[in-house]
Amino acid sequence: MTVAYGTVCLDRTFSLPRLPEPGGYVEMLSERVSLGGEAANTAAAIRRWGGQVVLVGNPLGAGDEAELLSLLLQANELQDAILPQGDHLAPVCHIMVTPDGERTMFGRGFAEMETRGDPSLAPMNAGDWFTADPNHGALARNALITAHEAGMRPYALDFVRDDEQLPPGSLWQSSTSWVGKRGDLGANTRWLEAWLKNHDCTALLSDGRDGFLLGDRIKGVRTFPAWPIDGVVDSTGAGDVFRAGMLMGLDLGWPLVECLKFAASAAALNCQGLGALGGLTDRATVEDLVSSQPETAALYEGTV
Repeated sequence: MTVAYGTVCLDRTFSLPRLPEPGGYVEMLSERVSLGGEAANTAAAIRRWGGQVVLVGNPLGAGDEAELLSLLLQANELQDAILPQGDHLAPVCHIMVTPDGERTMFGRGFAEMETRGDPSLAPMNAGDWFTADPNHGALARNALITAHEAGMRPYALDFVRDDEQLPPGSLWQSSTSWVGKRGDLGANTRWLEAWLKNHDCTALLSDGRDGFLLGDRIKGVRTFPAWPIDGVVDSTGAGDVFRAGMLMGLDLGWPLVECLKFAASAAALNCQGLGALGGLTDRATVEDLVSSQPETAALYEGTV
C-alpha cells in the first residue's frame, strides 16, 4: 500500500505555439481541464495500474471549480480520497505548454496549503510506503518524519532545501526544474554527489529527455537514458507518473531495475498527451513499451 499525501488541484492546460512577449498576444491551439497536483497525479496513476493507494490531500474548497475537481477525482477512481473540509476557492494551476513539451505554470491557492492540510488523516501502517510533496510545507516535512517513526517507508518528492531533514533510508526524487542544471550531466552529477553527503537516501534526479541519475552513498551516482519515445507533447506530470511507477513496483516487491524501467516508460508515455495525466496509459501498455526496447532495458540492467 502507498499513502500519497500532498497536493490536489484543478489543472487548466493550454497548448501554445510559443510564449508571448511581454504585452503580446498568442492564439491558443488547444486547452484541457483535468485533475492535477503531485499527490493526485501519483495516486491516479497507481490506481489506474491496479496498485493499492490512499490519497490524502488538501481541501478542495467550495464553488463550481471545487465541484468540478470532485468530479475529476471520481473519474480517476479516487472518490475515496481523504480530504479536509474548506470553503475557500479551489486551488488551480494554469499551465502553458509550448511545442518543445516545456511548460510554464501559474498557480492559485498553493501558498495557503500549509495551513489547510491535515496529515493526521493519513493512515500510517508499518511497512507501507508514504510519499509527500512540499507544497504543504512544514506539514509535509513533519508527515514524512512521522511516517518513518511509524515504520512506513518514506518517498520524498521535490524536497530540495539545503536544510531538509529526510528520514534515513528514504527514497528521494526531484528534477533539474528545481536543482542542478538542465542538460549538464557533469553539474548534475556533482550536485547529486554533494546532496548524498548530507542526506542518507537513495536519490533520483531527472533531467527530462536527457534521462536521470540514480545515487546512493554505497554505489555512487549512475546515469540512465530517458526511455525512447516519439511525439512528446507535454512534460507536465512526468515526474509524478515516474514516482507512481516506482512506488507501485516497490510495493509489489519488484527489483529496483524493474521499477526504474516501468517508471521511465510510464513517464515517457505520459508526455505524449496534453496535461499532467494526458498520456497516462494502462499497465499493459507500459509493460509493452518496456519489452519493445531491449537495448534500453539492457542499459538499465547494466547500470544497476
